[in-house]
Amino acid sequence: MPNIEIHGLNEDDSAKMAEKIFYLIRSSDPELAEQAVVTLSRDICIDQRCRRQPYLRICSSKQEHLDVLKGLLGQLIIDIETLVLQEFIPAQK
Repeated sequence: MPNIEIHGLNEDDSAKMAEKIFYLIRSSDPELAEQAVVTLSRDICIDQRCRRQPYLRICSSKQEHLDVLKGLLGQLIIDIETLVLQEFIPAQK
């Protein structure tokens, strides 16, 4: 399950960003959209001059998901960092 974390935006801007993210993923890869989740972080990201520096973090245990998501989300004009997870363990249902 790829996780796209939104960092450094206020609540309204985070919600709008999540909508854009899901729209881009659904438009390109509906199957990936069913697997992906978005995490809205309530944090503030600043540089040494106290300027806001929002970014997206894409986490996945599958490199191919990271590659697709980097390409899609690069359209959003926000910094992106990627994180390859060692393992994802789904909850036992």
